[in-house]
Amino acid sequence: MLTSVAVTGSHLHSRKTFNELGGLTRIKDEDAKNLLLEVHRTNQGLPMRIIGQGDCFLLFSRGEPDAAAVVAINKCEHGQEYWVNTEEHKFFWHQTYFDVIEPADTFIVNSQWRRLYIPGRRAKMWMLR
Repeated sequence: MLTSVAVTGSHLHSRKTFNELGGLTRIKDEDAKNLLLEVHRTNQGLPMRIIGQGDCFLLFSRGEPDAAAVVAINKCEHGQEYWVNTEEHKFFWHQTYFDVIEPADTFIVNSQWRRLYIPGRRAKMWMLR
């Protein structure tokens, strides 16, 4: 069963299933649906590590032992930024991460610190290209 982090009220909850939240029916683009499923399948059963969190956002990685996928969820109206220690959180260096939801949003890790930005009321799912 696919599970997802639900953004409701003033807290982040992970109790509802992906289907209870509207599942893939809320995503109109068939390619985006397939990519989201691929992110899940590729990382299913791998550890999830919290990278950062705040009142408005949750940032975590999936992968073992390295961060093969990075997920960011922002429930607030205003954008959030977070500086990640890429060595501590085991990001792949000199490789491209792309956002499955917005493929034009990419980044390459080339230093210990990397700024990640999450627009208001949006999510990001970065994977290695």
